[in-house]
Amino acid sequence: MHRICGPWDLVLWAGNLTTGGCPEEFACVEQTFRDLQARLRSLGSDPTWLVVPGERDIVRPDERSVEARIFAKWEDHREAQDDFWQIDTSPYRRVVAQAFAAYTEWSEARPEPGVRLLRGMLPGDFSASLKKDGLRYGVVGLNSAFLQLGTGPYEGRLAVDLRQFHAACGGDGVSWTRDHDFNLLLTHRPPEWLSRASRDEFLGEIHTPGRFVAHLFGHARSLAGTALAIGGAQQRREIRGYSLFGQSTDRQASAWDHGYVAGRIAVDDAGQATLRLWPRIAIQRPGEQRKIIPDNLNFVLGDDHGTVPEVLQSTRRHVTVVGSPATATAARPFVWGRPIDNDENFLGRRQEIADIEQALAKDMPVEILGGALIGKSSLLRWFSRHPPRGLKVVLLERGAGSSPVSLVAAIAERLGEGDGQRVNDASWVHAQTLLRSFKPFTLLIDDAHRMASSNASFNDVFLSCIRGLVEQRRILWVSASDRPLHDTFMQKSVASDFLVSSQKLWLGPLDQAAADTLASGAGSYSPTILAEAGGFAHGLQWLGDRLSRSEGVDPEDILDEFREEMRPAFASWRKYLSPGQLALLRRCTAGTIPANDDERALLKSLIKRGLVIRDGTSYRLVRGTAWRRFCEE
Repeated sequence: MHRICGPWDLVLWAGNLTTGGCPEEFACVEQTFRDLQARLRSLGSDPTWLVVPGERDIVRPDERSVEARIFAKWEDHREAQDDFWQIDTSPYRRVVAQAFAAYTEWSEARPEPGVRLLRGMLPGDFSASLKKDGLRYGVVGLNSAFLQLGTGPYEGRLAVDLRQFHAACGGDGVSWTRDHDFNLLLTHRPPEWLSRASRDEFLGEIHTPGRFVAHLFGHARSLAGTALAIGGAQQRREIRGYSLFGQSTDRQASAWDHGYVAGRIAVDDAGQATLRLWPRIAIQRPGEQRKIIPDNLNFVLGDDHGTVPEVLQSTRRHVTVVGSPATATAARPFVWGRPIDNDENFLGRRQEIADIEQALAKDMPVEILGGALIGKSSLLRWFSRHPPRGLKVVLLERGAGSSPVSLVAAIAERLGEGDGQRVNDASWVHAQTLLRSFKPFTLLIDDAHRMASSNASFNDVFLSCIRGLVEQRRILWVSASDRPLHDTFMQKSVASDFLVSSQKLWLGPLDQAAADTLASGAGSYSPTILAEAGGFAHGLQWLGDRLSRSEGVDPEDILDEFREEMRPAFASWRKYLSPGQLALLRRCTAGTIPANDDERALLKSLIKRGLVIRDGTSYRLVRGTAWRRFCEE
């Protein structure tokens, strides 16, 4: 095998290295690894070894504990989920860390020279970068077994979270993968073991078409590799690994398939990349020893017992943009898929910033409002970098603080004031006392509407407490949500003067100068993306990046993809509009329209939301072909 497809640069393990996760077993695993490494070196390979844990690589907690019972019914405990992902000192996070303690100690003690390794949020989460022949290869490993702490059936109940992906990649998984030519994703469990919600997020946000060469995993019913393309998108490829030396004490042990899969990504002189696999499976005939042979049962193999070459497309495309030579190889100034977190990439919003600062100077709470991808999170982060009044800033991202008490715990942790976990275990009375003891600070809350939509006790008592602290100038409040918090809380019959008196700022498109500056980074494509996306910042970023990186691709195909990509965002922009407002939007698609007195009141509200602009005595849609076409439907 080594003569056919070696030498090998990577050895990837999909977990279940032990049966009980104890230190003694990992000592045996380490000795086995060393023996295998010595054998590979004798053949001429000295690969990097990367591992994710499985459900057998843990010491299970007492199933009678509160945390274990909550993990057993994870989907029913939204507050526990939020605490787990948002608070490092969460008791649920501690249970997972303790369960994987022996695995963590063993894996972190293994040196991997020649690879840049980043550890992630959970035990076993990582990203690894290595270079060969001028190309960058990336591997992302995610723990898919952290919920499997009991002994019950778990298929369809596990989770892999988007926050794991980003944390493992240094905070931005999208940019990390795009900075590598070819990427692999490694987990223990296949997607069908995830819950419906987690599987949708996994396929929609992590294993998106074209991001990874393949998703590698164990524990699947089918041994054959699969590659599926939907609606003309790039393929998602899945490769199931065999068990090399695993064993089981359950009744299905005889059904386990042993073996391994070797693979090779090859790039020829013309830059054409291909993938081939050499799957090997163990068989045992009566009276004979077990043999490892080419797996012709689950794969169609060629003369060298490998699969036919599959053409790959690099994630990090090397392109020459039509335009001046000076900008042809420059890094593209486009950031999308995450909030802008630096001043260099943050453009425009000067008027909005001035309006917020003026409201805060008057001790008014501020709500930044708007639909998906309009820029709310990026604006919040601008204030985290430019603290109002020089106060400490607490930024609570999506989902942080699933109840009033856990929200105070998250604030305490970020301010470095006391033990966040101790606060999390306290009563609301104690949490209020602690909140009032903090020195004045700025509180930035993303996706604040989740407070009202959760089942937790964010009620008029909580809002009254926050109102008092704002009036006493102890808290500067800036939140971001898809609609006014007053409207959201009223659905729960919760009312507060705090929400009525807030300064509400709807975000719309960038101003013309900022949009032009952003679009200019696309060189000769600048007029195209301005016409298509208008001043929609995310649209300008997305189109600028794709067009600049897609040599040889018909721009019309990318524009069609963009319009489809933006549909969910556009739908959120008009989600809460009245029938009258929707009718006016459609009328505006025909061009500039006049309006009577009743219509002008509705149009004024659309202008406030940044969806319509006034042109003299008439009105029209904000520019952007994609937005106009959506409104025509």
